[in-house]
Amino acid sequence: MAKKFGLIVLLAILFILVLIFKPWRTEEKLPPRFFDRLPEADIIGKTNVLDLSRSLQGTMYYYKTPMREFLSHEFILSQSKTYGLDLQKPAFFFLNQTDWALQDIGVMCFVSDSSKLRLGLEKIKVLSSLRDTVIADLKTYYDPNRSIYATYGDDWFLLYNGNNYNKLIKGVTEAQLNEIPPKWRDFLNSSIYMRSGTIIQLKFPELTEYGVESVSLSMTNDSTNAYFETIVHSTDTLWFSLKNEGGPSYEQQEFTSNLINLHLDISRLKNDPNDPFYKLVSRIGRKIHFPVSEFLKAWEGDIAVRQGGYHVSKEFFIESELDEDFNVTEVQKSRNVKVPGYSIYMSTNQYRDQFLYKLISKGLLTEDQDRYRFIFSPPLHLKKGMNNLQLHTSSYTPKLIQDTVNQVFIRHNYSRIEGLIDSTKAKAVYGRIKVPLSNYIKDYIPAAGQ
Repeated sequence: MAKKFGLIVLLAILFILVLIFKPWRTEEKLPPRFFDRLPEADIIGKTNVLDLSRSLQGTMYYYKTPMREFLSHEFILSQSKTYGLDLQKPAFFFLNQTDWALQDIGVMCFVSDSSKLRLGLEKIKVLSSLRDTVIADLKTYYDPNRSIYATYGDDWFLLYNGNNYNKLIKGVTEAQLNEIPPKWRDFLNSSIYMRSGTIIQLKFPELTEYGVESVSLSMTNDSTNAYFETIVHSTDTLWFSLKNEGGPSYEQQEFTSNLINLHLDISRLKNDPNDPFYKLVSRIGRKIHFPVSEFLKAWEGDIAVRQGGYHVSKEFFIESELDEDFNVTEVQKSRNVKVPGYSIYMSTNQYRDQFLYKLISKGLLTEDQDRYRFIFSPPLHLKKGMNNLQLHTSSYTPKLIQDTVNQVFIRHNYSRIEGLIDSTKAKAVYGRIKVPLSNYIKDYIPAAGQ
């Protein structure tokens, strides 16, 4: 009797297990998550659209950009809720490049209600040149003249501009659960991702050639400028560090267009000709037969360059004249000419003269009266100091100050972009970039300011 009871209990337990696990059912395949669908790209990043809109409001009103009320935080939030987009979560963007030229760009964001999103896209289609088709079993809205594509799933929306849409959407739709692309996995797990605002990460072969593994940018802004906190990660131990004591620098003046003040410890670079940066400089210098090894041997890491304004320089020339007997004689004359203003300082050591001799012997530095020309430069005065070399177009030696700031000012599109190097670690450089927005807004939004 006991055996029969035990058998009944065992069968009951087996029956319950069968009901629980249902072995006759095929195991359900779980769909990929939003992050699994993110496309691999050369440049990736994320932005909080609502925070970005709020921070740009001051800029848009300052420069009187058209339709700025439609880019306000409140308007975007209300429209996103109406049409099923969840913009309270970050949006993720990606770009690809070839030889530093941008090839395509896309953005993916979360969807709260795909049925509302479909209605919104249909309304846009009626009011624009959008068409619709089916690609990768998804209804896709596109503009054939501008190569713009838009499609969506249950929890994601994709907007893309480029010529590789078919390949891109195939990767998005065939993504597998927990298979986030490596670049996105590293980005999402990095500490920089936790910062608010807009974060950009660049990582592609052209950077690797320069010894750079990746570049991370964190953007903020005020009404007139955009600011980027920058981290440059090196593929190997960094070829320089910053000098604690700083060094001689040129002051910024009203006429200054471009300015460089750097104070670097380059002892590692001097001793490692296999360093990627050493190879890069050698490759660039090879085009004009610049003596890179002699330069690095003589240079002690301080360099200051200032360009801007004009100087009056006396130019001598020979002119043929007829004397009273109609004989042709050559007469030396002079005239004052305006030349672009340049000032260059570099700290040197005992190998400075060898470096100068190499420049002269290769024809890169040529003597012109009491001055020198470097290739096609205006005539430059050359001054040798105790442990330095200075070249300048002005008739007097420009004043230098002692400073610890490492800075680069470059004028682009009539705007001065400012870069600062704050610190370095074994394989990373930390800095900041300031970009004035005025001219860029006027270029890309022509009616701004009117």
